[in-house]
Amino acid sequence: MNINLKKIGIRLKELRVKHNLTQREVAEVLHIKNSTYSKYENGKLVLSFSKLITLAKFYNVSADYILDFKN
Repeated sequence: MNINLKKIGIRLKELRVKHNLTQREVAEVLHIKNSTYSKYENGKLVLSFSKLITLAKFYNVSADYILDFKN
């Protein structure tokens, strides 16, 4: 299994923009700093499992979708 942080960041940004949210608003949902969330979107920081699950539930998508896994 190979995780591509850039692809995850792109997916996170797509979801955020689709829902008309700012990085700050999503950071608040995750209880993190805006700068930390920005690093997720820029592919510079790995999402923790708990943050991944929180985002999947928040956006009503699967974790696989966020991770950009394809069968």
